Amino acid sequence: MSYALQITQSLNWIVRQTVEVETNIVSVERVLEYARLPSEAPEVIHRHRPPISWPASGAVQFNNYSTRYREGLDLVLKNINLDIKAHEKIGVVGRTGAGKSSLTLALFRIIEPAEGNISIDALNTSTIGLLDLRRRLAIIPQDAALFEGTIRDNLDPGSVHDDTELWSVLGMFNPIGIACGSVKHELSSSEAACRTRGWTLTGP
Repeated sequence: MSYALQITQSLNWIVRQTVEVETNIVSVERVLEYARLPSEAPEVIHRHRPPISWPASGAVQFNNYSTRYREGLDLVLKNINLDIKAHEKIGVVGRTGAGKSSLTLALFRIIEPAEGNISIDALNTSTIGLLDLRRRLAIIPQDAALFEGTIRDNLDPGSVHDDTELWSVLGMFNPIGIACGSVKHELSSSEAACRTRGWTLTGP
């Protein structure tokens, strides 16, 4: 009789273990899925590195450009021919799904061209490495956000510039007085930290 009563407990344990294994195997499936993804283009192509001053003027050309998000899907941009002059400001308007965000993704080569190319200052962006391209471009998001860490981490995640250069840029529009007070802290100090649910560049 005692063994018969233990069977129910054993069956409950088996069911719980089976469900836990089934839940955990999803993580393995995701790892395998990401492992099979094709790699991006090289970060640096040593034979085709852009000049240090590139881009100097910011002229952008889309030359018969078409792209899709994944092989087998329809084109999201079709035969785009666009010539943006240096120092020219333009606005792109359109309904949801028209391809406005896709233009930005194409500039950073987050999606690669199916046909045609994009040139910036007469340099075909498909011929250079992704690191050389993405470090030379900048984007201002619609919603301002700071990552947890120091102000330096947010301003210069690649640690390319020194504090003097960063302070010079910040001095152009002076948000730091609101974010960190009137005293100039070290940008990498704990007093200049950006914390989760903490200060923003517009106040507490």
